[in-house]
Amino acid sequence: MPRLYELIVLLDVTTNTYPSLHASATTLSGYLIFFLLGQFIRNTQLRLLASFWTLRILRSTPTEGQHVFIDMVTGISLELLAAAIALHNSNILFILD
Repeated sequence: MPRLYELIVLLDVTTNTYPSLHASATTLSGYLIFFLLGQFIRNTQLRLLASFWTLRILRSTPTEGQHVFIDMVTGISLELLAAAIALHNSNILFILD
């Protein structure tokens, strides 16, 4: 296992590119769990867990030195824009009403 960890550390760079894919993927998964899955499974604990998990990952991304604040803002914004475009032409939009 130490060799795998050493390989990951060796291949990982100290900074990532703009915008943050970490923020985008986290926003998407948090949205899917909280809103869409929450429409079918009315479990408050699951929704709270999704919110907590999403916020913790978003908080940890800049503190680990991988991204700066503007990377996070643009990553989240691009994900929200992509979700809005994707949902605009689908029936899923009606579930949220």
